[in-house]
Amino acid sequence: MDTATRQTESEETAADDGARNGADRVLATLRLLGSFPDGVGLNDLAKRLNSPKSSIHRALSALRRAGLVEQDRDGKYRLGYGFLKLAFSYYEELDEIGRIRPVLTELAGRFGETAHYAVLDGSEVVYLAKVQPAEARFQMTSVIGGRNPAHCTGLGKTLLAYSLPDRPAVDEFVSRFGPLERRTEHTIVTAADLHRDLAQIRARGYGTDREESEPGINCLALPLFLTSDSRPDGAISVTAIAQRFPLDRLVAAVEDARAIVRKKLGEVTR
Repeated sequence: MDTATRQTESEETAADDGARNGADRVLATLRLLGSFPDGVGLNDLAKRLNSPKSSIHRALSALRRAGLVEQDRDGKYRLGYGFLKLAFSYYEELDEIGRIRPVLTELAGRFGETAHYAVLDGSEVVYLAKVQPAEARFQMTSVIGGRNPAHCTGLGKTLLAYSLPDRPAVDEFVSRFGPLERRTEHTIVTAADLHRDLAQIRARGYGTDREESEPGINCLALPLFLTSDSRPDGAISVTAIAQRFPLDRLVAAVEDARAIVRKKLGEVTR
């Protein structure tokens, strides 16, 4: 092998190693961001990954161009909607969503309103499935992979009721994630009021949202205990236009909703 050939192969090997290291750094950055739902700064990322800031910045730039990472107004990075959409497009095909979608379809048909399934992620709910009735004229703003604050949604409060079982737990939650955002004049923003609402949810087995997240939108939510008797895996909801379907009517029909869940999934509600 002549000198020129050896030099060319050496250069190609170095280029391959550089590309591989760069790809590994991008993947490591993406994986680490999954641990910071509230976002993390460039300095912290570089320190945790033991890499130069310039290298992590290049990795973040590549991820942002791909729509997988976003940067907020404070300069912090977090997983973006593109990543969630990609993940949940795959996740929808898994058994859990496959089991739940028929429930949502029947709920949407029975109530003539949008049905959701969501899980809790820190202080937010993440929507994993959504079914709108065939005759729907109003499109809800929720999207698969989208998020909302848990404290002001029926789904979120229903799930928080079982992860925050007492006042100290609620106080810690509010201290960690507060001040709680006031979305509407009806939004619960104090630890005392949130604790009171969560206790009522545990007692009656369902949660509500009386225009707490969006004006004119009500919600009735049920926890789903698919794999545990003490902690729900997620929650389903019927989300309705308040003018068309007042919350009192939704609550009056809670047994109909439970019956639909029971028929499709068995005894998985409270």
